[in-house]
Amino acid sequence: MKLYGTKLGSNQFYHKTFGVRSSLVAFYLSVVVYSWTSSLTRTLWCGKTINTKTFYKKAGFFDRFGYVTKALCSLEWIPLSGELVDTKSLKYWEQFKIQTSAKQKGFLGVVARYKFTKGPKTHGSSHHAAPGSIGAGTSPGRVLPGKKLPGRRPLAKRNYMINTYRLLSVQQNKVEVPGTLPGRRKKILHCYF
Repeated sequence: MKLYGTKLGSNQFYHKTFGVRSSLVAFYLSVVVYSWTSSLTRTLWCGKTINTKTFYKKAGFFDRFGYVTKALCSLEWIPLSGELVDTKSLKYWEQFKIQTSAKQKGFLGVVARYKFTKGPKTHGSSHHAAPGSIGAGTSPGRVLPGKKLPGRRPLAKRNYMINTYRLLSVQQNKVEVPGTLPGRRKKILHCYF
């Protein structure tokens, strides 16, 4: 099963004698558009619901992001077509996975991108963070493919397995998960369970 949500920010809650950093996540409501049951699993088609006319494509399929998800769910919890799927569904699973991506860093040099060693800072040196030589010489006479050079850091997805959570608000679908999730506020998250 898959839900979509946004990161609201970071918080800190106290457990007995120590504080734990946490992240606040608000999940969107999903509607079961189509369901089909086999001998072992149940297949669901879900869409994210947002009560704005611009988010609707046609009846039964929602949202401008085009998220219509096919997912598997256990036979303990059998939702019907048209039923809302929210954070109350988390009680049927011991753990769930959150997939997110970190903030963009823009254009990086070789020191920040690949942890190259810096040059000397004294004695008139002018290559404090320069990459140095990038080619071998006359032979082969070119820069070989795969050379580590400055550039943009690629967007990396991070997966986090969540074993414990605190359900803050069922009406607003807010969940507090331990640890700090990467990314900016209002970032779209993917929750698999």
